[in-house]
Amino acid sequence: MELVLVLIFVIAPISLLSHELGHAIVAYQLRAHHISLQLGVGPLIYQKKGTTTDIMIRLLYFVGAMAIYERNRPFSRKEQAFISLGGPLANGILAFLCICLVYWVEMDGLYLFSGFNLWIAIINLLPFKWKERESDGYVVVKALYYLFVRPRG
Repeated sequence: MELVLVLIFVIAPISLLSHELGHAIVAYQLRAHHISLQLGVGPLIYQKKGTTTDIMIRLLYFVGAMAIYERNRPFSRKEQAFISLGGPLANGILAFLCICLVYWVEMDGLYLFSGFNLWIAIINLLPFKWKERESDGYVVVKALYYLFVRPRG
């Protein structure tokens, strides 16, 4: 029971925030002029506004996260694909680092953290669309389709 609470209230929020930071870092490298990071849903409990970055934490901080990035010139499909890969890559790196750390520090929480991050990375790389939301994998597959398959003309 204790590990379930750790998963919900500690591991999931850290993993979700890391995922969104992965997107934000790539967007920043691609010259996004404004990035907003939001952790959770519900009433706002913390907000930090900067000149280029906003951070918002909501009451139910363990339920979802989102990164919004803006640039004067729209991102190309290839740039969108790279931004989309940033989130799963961040989770994959965290999973790998935790697995390496387990050799020095034996903690059940590290296995759980690693497994959860690996799960987030894999699930987000699956191409699916639900209502108006597209998974990271869907954005990548769509970009590859437009780059290599779609007839030009």
